[in-house]
Amino acid sequence: MTMREDAHVVLAALEHDWAEAWQSRHANRCAQLMADDFVEVSSRGQVISKGEWLACFANNAPRRIRCGEGRVRLIGRSAIVYSKMHLAGTSRGREYSAEFLVTDNWTFHGEQWQVISRQLTRVRGA
Repeated sequence: MTMREDAHVVLAALEHDWAEAWQSRHANRCAQLMADDFVEVSSRGQVISKGEWLACFANNAPRRIRCGEGRVRLIGRSAIVYSKMHLAGTSRGREYSAEFLVTDNWTFHGEQWQVISRQLTRVRGA
């Protein structure tokens, strides 16, 4: 396996690891995967820092996450992972079940990959 192929495999595994940690409410594992300056642009257009994401973690973690196959684009020591994700749970006291297109930006920092940003776009009618 080439280094490039290896990175694709590792990043796909990390995406699933993050989803599993999120669904299982393992905040420490999520925090390990996220860079200190991580930001998420939510499907509502809110910009959320790592600290804010982790602070609302317990109340907003989905009960069910289903990840689609991701496409990985390597750019030097960075990568963009595009995927589709189905989330179901409760947010702000309301039940939801929705499909999202997800763009995650990863960087190889020190000795590990860390996600530096995520953007969620809700797929209407899905």
